[in-house]
Amino acid sequence: MKRAGLFVGVLFATWFTMGAAFAIPTISLVPSSGTVSPSGSFFIDINISGLQSSGTDAVVGAFDLDLLYDPSLFSPVIAPPTGFGLLLGDISLSEASGGIDASLPGTVSLFEVSLLTPAELDALQDDSFTLATIGFMAISAGGTSGVFSTSDVIVSDDLGDPLSLASPTATATVRIVAVPEPGMFLMLLVGAFGLLVVTQRRFRRDPSLA
Repeated sequence: MKRAGLFVGVLFATWFTMGAAFAIPTISLVPSSGTVSPSGSFFIDINISGLQSSGTDAVVGAFDLDLLYDPSLFSPVIAPPTGFGLLLGDISLSEASGGIDASLPGTVSLFEVSLLTPAELDALQDDSFTLATIGFMAISAGGTSGVFSTSDVIVSDDLGDPLSLASPTATATVRIVAVPEPGMFLMLLVGAFGLLVVTQRRFRRDPSLA
């Protein structure tokens, strides 16, 4: 009985170790905030993780993907901080080439190809990093939530071979929260002050109410 228990324990430990060693790279979406006010801005990081812990010591040499959103709720802002990360190379220094296209409502298409050598990429990249950052503005009234998701994701290594991903679809949710108008606050304040004045006058006229 003890030997059987020991065998099961060793088998579980072996399985757990192998599972950790052969973890698959993962794409994720990380918004700068989970809530935003109408006309407010935020950005979403498109991250990749699990490169060095995948058992293959993988690096990213290129990627191509679509970021989907609800165009009735949000509008992309193609201005800083929108742009690519630096771990495939600096585009401004001709170390990489890429593009971002937001002309189709509901879709931001982006791609980047590194022009660095495999050794340079290996020295730059770690287990996880940000592939790109896309800015958005809320264009709807409050009380609604929008889902962002990735589609048609292709990630390749430094030799151009495609990397297997845990899931081609990553999602994130951002809620638009209505902010009461200043006029409403003022009306509530005036109403409360008026009620206080009336109450004090009644107490003065009839002390038995106190």
